[in-house]
Amino acid sequence: MQIQDCRFKIPTGLGFRLFNFRLFDSFKAPPAERRHAAVMPLMRSLLEPVLEHPAFRAALEAAAGAARERSREVALSGLTRAGKAMVVAGIAHELRARKLDRPVVVLTSDNETAERLRETASTFLDWLESGAESGGMVAETKPAGGPALSEANGTPALLIVLPALDVSPYEGRSPHAEILERRAVTLWNIARGRTRVLFVPLPAAMARFRDRAFYGSLALELRLRDEIDLDDMVEHLARIGYEAGEPV
Repeated sequence: MQIQDCRFKIPTGLGFRLFNFRLFDSFKAPPAERRHAAVMPLMRSLLEPVLEHPAFRAALEAAAGAARERSREVALSGLTRAGKAMVVAGIAHELRARKLDRPVVVLTSDNETAERLRETASTFLDWLESGAESGGMVAETKPAGGPALSEANGTPALLIVLPALDVSPYEGRSPHAEILERRAVTLWNIARGRTRVLFVPLPAAMARFRDRAFYGSLALELRLRDEIDLDDMVEHLARIGYEAGEPV
């Protein structure tokens, strides 16, 4: 409760009369951390019946089983978009609880559907894992990415989208630069094992890719106060496809 001193004037026939009073602000909202701690257990309790549903448990066991068991198909029908996102988040949560380092791959029809599912699944996963910090923007830019969960040791645990190209290779036009950037960062995070849930539109999933080591070698990871020789930087850029050019 917070007490505030207030002062106001009321006009009278002989001028203004000054009044003082004390206002008890008993409706002040608690800090964000306290609200988060109070709401998250409630959200988890609301989601628990869904996570215990036999259909969800069957899908989870199919995803968490051995390689020969994962070949069997389990279908969940009648789910809305939010329901699909919740199932994805629930499977990712349970795999982490079982200490299985296995990403979940979600196939979608297009980039927009993949992005919307990622946003909703990220919210559900945040509710299920309220101890995780949110806000890491490693693989996504703010307009398109939104928050991503982070592990306690600072290693990003990403829910990311591998967007499909917006042009055909035979159109003679270059893809949008932002899509190329997001694809490059996503492939690098996959190669580094930093992906928990990957949302992939079908056109992107059907494309041909290089091996993991190739994408892992494309980026240089630099931290604060790291030093790198300029010649080494130029050599690395040339090796991954950049070409020197005269400044305009």
